[in-house]
Amino acid sequence: MILPSIVIILIIAHFLSKFRESPYVDYAFRGIRPVVLGLVTSAALTVAKDAIIDIKSLIIGGVLFYFVSFKDMHPITAIILAGIAGAIIY
Repeated sequence: MILPSIVIILIIAHFLSKFRESPYVDYAFRGIRPVVLGLVTSAALTVAKDAIIDIKSLIIGGVLFYFVSFKDMHPITAIILAGIAGAIIY
């Protein structure tokens, strides 16, 4: 299932490189940005509904969000720490 996706992305990248300087391509990407933001926000809210089960999980998520967003912690490190904290607490 991965191979067709890679082929499609390579074809799009090939044609996009030809039209990189086009203002229409720039307009299209500017229009896509809010859509991507909405999709990511929707996915985050869906995951949050299932992940936040009590105040302890909310604290773990909040603390790690703070460190990733404002203290430049790598997200993989945050995921590992969240797993360790969850294993210890629960």
